[in-house]
Amino acid sequence: MNLAELHQKPGLMQRIGRSIDAVVGAFSPAAAHKRMQYRAANAVLAKFAAKQAFVGARTDREQTAWEVSDGSPDADLNADTLATLRERSRDRVRNDAIAAASIGSLVDNVVGIGLRPQLNLPWKLLGITEDRARELSDIHDEIWSEWAACCDTTNRLSFEDVQALVFSQAMVNGDSVTLPLMVQDALPPKKLELRLEVVEGDRLSSPMGVEKPNLRQGVELGSRGEPLAYWITLAHPGDEGLGGFRGVGTREHRRVEAWTPDGDPRVLHVFDATERPGQTRGRPLMSAALKLFLISDDIVDATLIATEVGACFAAFVTKTDPLAVALARSTDATRGSKKREQEIRAGTIEYLAPGEDVKFASPQSPGATFDAFFKMVQRRITSSMGMAYEVATRDFSDTTYSQARGSLLEARRMFTRRQRWVGRKLCQPVHRLLLKEAWLKGLYPAGSDFLENISLWTRAHWLAPGWGLLDPLKEASAEETRLRMGVTTKAAIIAGADGSSWRDVFAQRAREQETEEELGLASEQAPQAPAEPAAEPPTDDEDDE
Repeated sequence: MNLAELHQKPGLMQRIGRSIDAVVGAFSPAAAHKRMQYRAANAVLAKFAAKQAFVGARTDREQTAWEVSDGSPDADLNADTLATLRERSRDRVRNDAIAAASIGSLVDNVVGIGLRPQLNLPWKLLGITEDRARELSDIHDEIWSEWAACCDTTNRLSFEDVQALVFSQAMVNGDSVTLPLMVQDALPPKKLELRLEVVEGDRLSSPMGVEKPNLRQGVELGSRGEPLAYWITLAHPGDEGLGGFRGVGTREHRRVEAWTPDGDPRVLHVFDATERPGQTRGRPLMSAALKLFLISDDIVDATLIATEVGACFAAFVTKTDPLAVALARSTDATRGSKKREQEIRAGTIEYLAPGEDVKFASPQSPGATFDAFFKMVQRRITSSMGMAYEVATRDFSDTTYSQARGSLLEARRMFTRRQRWVGRKLCQPVHRLLLKEAWLKGLYPAGSDFLENISLWTRAHWLAPGWGLLDPLKEASAEETRLRMGVTTKAAIIAGADGSSWRDVFAQRAREQETEEELGLASEQAPQAPAEPAAEPPTDDEDDE
């Protein structure tokens, strides 16, 4: 075996080196010790050279203060860290205009007037006719409309309100917990007993604050990391000082199993689990920008104070005669008057005494670079939240049409992903539970195989609020072209415009056309086909051809 082949086998080379060290150490311990020192130095240099390949991994003077964490998802986002981030995020939403505007913009664009289900039964797979599927869709709409009007345990929230509350809680607090409960004595009484209890993330915690390998911040985990149960306090920890029934149970927990024996969810834990694999709780959306929020507040406060202090001094009187100054002070002291304020009125001409001079103050307002610098800080804040500055603050004053359109299109990608996330984590599980109860009570006359094919009998398309049109004429023309090309549908166009159901729009159009025909208005209001442009006379070249 030659030397090149030996270098291709590092394990063999290490064994040979250790054997040589042992032989050398038998005859000269000092030489063996020096060989070990050089070998250790070579290992350190090799490790250092590997780190030097990436600038971000260097440990030079500029990066020695860079503290990092190598913890697991639950170790980095432990109970104390999550509580601090959650409380500071809520404080920013209460007291910071940018934070409140950003969260408000998120809720308005993602939830808006609420996601609505449109039953989409695969009637061929279910073995029913298309007319039967349409009948079940009408029955479904009636059931959903009646239940969604008021569906929480406090009799205060509609399902649209529940969506907005759950989504805002997940963004500000990091996660939200919703408990589907069967309430028999709910007021006002309804045909269906399903009610939703929205629980703030503060109530999800481990008993006595004791964390275990299978119990992470109130979530009991199985062998594969799947949630088995949730530990929820009977009352909010913040109610401890209120007394009465609200202060009872702030430290007492109840264990709620994640699933029923039939496989229905008992807890809907909504949080973004796509940051790190194996995370148990969610991170508040504003976590990365909390320090920037603090810096932004300090900048604004300092600027306002400097402007206010500078505006407090209008003019200063200077005296160049020391003797006159001394005499004036002694005279004021004998009179017992220490008032040094003067009044300036518009159009007043005053003559100064000998030795007096007036200098007017020029308060320093924020410099010309303040607005640009402050917007840069705000842009970093909104970017960390995944939103464009114009969309988060609703400030389009310094943007062109193309820039505003680009910002809105980029924001809509994020809003669409959030909408599907809300529909998958909250809306569809609730919809499935509601239709199951309706079927058991005979209100939803699906087939006898409902439980076996429940995913098919409850399949729905969730209609999100429409975006509106930035340029109605151009976008309508573009949608018409796409429809002729066969790359879109009328249902998609209607849903994207205002979130309406194409069935509702078509049914309303049919009713309107029928009424117009009865009143004799159809011919008068029928749209006229555009006139074809007149043919241009042929040119001399065309005649020759």
